[in-house]
Amino acid sequence: SRTTLAGWARIVCTACDLVLIRHEEATGNVALMRSATGDNSLFVGEVVERPSNEWPLTTTGERRASELGDWIRSTIDLPSFHLVVSPSRRTYQTAQLVLPGQQWAINELIRGRHWGGIEQIPRMEWQNFCRRHGQDHLPEGFYEAFPGGENMCRVWQRGYVFTRSLPQS
Repeated sequence: SRTTLAGWARIVCTACDLVLIRHEEATGNVALMRSATGDNSLFVGEVVERPSNEWPLTTTGERRASELGDWIRSTIDLPSFHLVVSPSRRTYQTAQLVLPGQQWAINELIRGRHWGGIEQIPRMEWQNFCRRHGQDHLPEGFYEAFPGGENMCRVWQRGYVFTRSLPQS
């Protein structure tokens, strides 16, 4: 029916107005990437002492966020956007570098996956971490999670609730 198509078009247009920016490179993300190749040298300091939502950007991440901001300010009509950010440190840092001086609403629904602390150790130790916490294998698929962590189904559900909460134009 025409009503159904009109409603569908409204949802599609709203989705077209959604711009997603992932946080830039953070200290712990670099440590995790290097540990996949056997280099565990970056698992020191804040990477192991703080939860991943408190990891800061690297110098490279800061530079790239600033460059992205230059492009966004020259391309997008900012007054028409609602600016929303997850509560993680690296995400908020990225937002402040992309659009300095802008007001960002913090929204828990768009935070990253909670990993249960496994992200604070080198990848080669993940299997032992799972065993120590009563899980005989690394999680697989959409519905399994690391011990104390969150499965991808829950992450998807939060994202779905967030997108449904966006204003309809």
